[in-house]
Amino acid sequence: MTDKATLNLKQKGQGGKIKLVDIRASDCAQQYTEQRAHGAYIASTCQPEASFDLSIAAQAQQPSNKDITTLNKRLKWQMESLNRGLRYIPVDLINAKLLVFVDGSFANNSDLSSQLGFILMLVNESTNANSTFTIRGNVIHYSSTKCKRVTR
Repeated sequence: MTDKATLNLKQKGQGGKIKLVDIRASDCAQQYTEQRAHGAYIASTCQPEASFDLSIAAQAQQPSNKDITTLNKRLKWQMESLNRGLRYIPVDLINAKLLVFVDGSFANNSDLSSQLGFILMLVNESTNANSTFTIRGNVIHYSSTKCKRVTR
């Protein structure tokens, strides 16, 4: 693969708007909402690894100090990873496979709802001599969201 055959998708300027939430500020709840939104936008476009944390953060109606500390940890990572994104490579469509990975956490949210996630990938697979396989391909879509149904 040459560099000309790849496409790198990363945030352009949104990452520069991210600031850590001041836990002692009188408007820390407003800061929490604003900064979570900045982080979530980047996660939804090019940083799938941040999706879970920011989806959990979105559930805090009145964020606690622990919620703010947890959000700040993810925001700090995003601030330090501005050049991190998705890299798209050519795929041989004749031999391509669509892979779907799903995951869920049962009743892990504070309201006992569950968290669901998935990632769709279009890949080429190659088998190695030691009976293992390698996949190379691209993320098509991903999501991490709160399940609407509450279990008790």
